[in-house]
Amino acid sequence: MDNIRFECLSESNLGKLRDCFNRCRKRNLSLNFFKKKYSTKWSEMPLLGIIAMDGDIPIALRCTTMYKFNSASCNYKVAQCGDLVVDEKYRNKGLATEMIMEIEKQAIRNNIDAIVVFPNKKARKIYEKLDEWKLIGNFCRFKIKVSTIPVLKIFNRLHLNELYFKLIRDKVSNKFLSRIKNKEILENDRIGVLVDYSYLDYKSYGKYSCYMYDDKAVIWTFSDGLVVLFSEVSTEEELEQEIQHLKVFCRNRGIHEFSYYCFSGLKLFSLLGKSHEAIPTLPVYAYQINSDMDCSRMVFNGIDRNAFDL
Repeated sequence: MDNIRFECLSESNLGKLRDCFNRCRKRNLSLNFFKKKYSTKWSEMPLLGIIAMDGDIPIALRCTTMYKFNSASCNYKVAQCGDLVVDEKYRNKGLATEMIMEIEKQAIRNNIDAIVVFPNKKARKIYEKLDEWKLIGNFCRFKIKVSTIPVLKIFNRLHLNELYFKLIRDKVSNKFLSRIKNKEILENDRIGVLVDYSYLDYKSYGKYSCYMYDDKAVIWTFSDGLVVLFSEVSTEEELEQEIQHLKVFCRNRGIHEFSYYCFSGLKLFSLLGKSHEAIPTLPVYAYQINSDMDCSRMVFNGIDRNAFDL
């Protein structure tokens, strides 16, 4: 471990990040993918991340995504820890913890107000041991069953899920678009949340079925079921309308269940909790740098699909 050095993530060493990620995760993602993924054009803040090097070989990485959080009195800059990758040969030697501590130092130098993370079971053990990281909430899953033949589950078992996604994207999205253009679906009758097109351009790399509307998009995500990661509903009536839309959507396509994932501090969490069981999934830990920012009051209206083992 004596020969290992850390490099701060920058536009110039994204190639090292790509090489490390692809080798450790056995993937073949392009450099352009990582440029989109870690673009800071939304936040207008510098890249924040660490690449661990053993000589000339990148052997681990810890990266963040930058956000601006708004409160009634102030705007805060927050980094969300994302990819944590360690080469198999270097695991269980404390390298992940070292990189987290390096991220802390880097965040302080860049005047970041807080860092948040949604760790899986393995990574959670690291944050539990770090005194400065506090548990501020949980993401929960609300499952809703649909009476239908589980077509997606059958396709998955036959290893034909890619074909399924292609059929859904090609046929359903075109039909949906035509309905919007013909004003059969109005904006207040939509399912999901509208997001910026350039953000969607990066997010649509996975099993997303994206329905475009001008420079916005409605996002649904498919796994063995349908996953609702974003929702704007704020009343019981809106939630009931959205659930009924989703049930019809699923029933017509043989999808046997859908799930909402939401943070424990959201209004949506309270609405869903009245009639559905909240199943805890990922915890949310925060490292507070600015003492004026109350991390315990932070809420999140969405989460990266890749954080979940779907």
